[in-house]
Amino acid sequence: MTENKIILAKGASNNFKDLLIIDSFKFRKVYESISGNVTWRCTMKSCLARLIKNGNVTVSSNLNHNPNTDEKKLNRQIIRSACKKRAKDMTDRPIKIIRSEITKNNFDTLDYGDVKLIRDRMYPCRNTQTNIPKNIVEVQEFLVSNNMLSSKGESMIAVNDIEKKIL
Repeated sequence: MTENKIILAKGASNNFKDLLIIDSFKFRKVYESISGNVTWRCTMKSCLARLIKNGNVTVSSNLNHNPNTDEKKLNRQIIRSACKKRAKDMTDRPIKIIRSEITKNNFDTLDYGDVKLIRDRMYPCRNTQTNIPKNIVEVQEFLVSNNMLSSKGESMIAVNDIEKKIL
């Protein structure tokens, strides 16, 4: 019996759900029983491959796959979901996030077109930020609720007087 390479990618799907990756095939979590058995099924609808695990122990498996897989596409999906999670942090530029995820996961099969697709999928996640304050009261309430600190840990605001409307 051959040893399969099993990777549990937390939040790697497009909907940030867990995926189980076995020999470049993706499995989605279908069911979790009371006894602790977790049923995983191949993400391809026409594929009948299933796997039942209890913790790290495989209870039963049927790993006969119908479709062909593309490892480059799988790598791109893993990087894309990781970048989309980190995209909400507005302090890093998108290309810096992408490069750090590529080096962290050690994928060298991605080309410029793949990086462009990943970057394009990051922008909608970055645009879901809080509303821009429309008046001075909203600005002061935002500054009170979000304790703004400098890189040295000091307060960035010298004076914030709500009654006199002074910043």
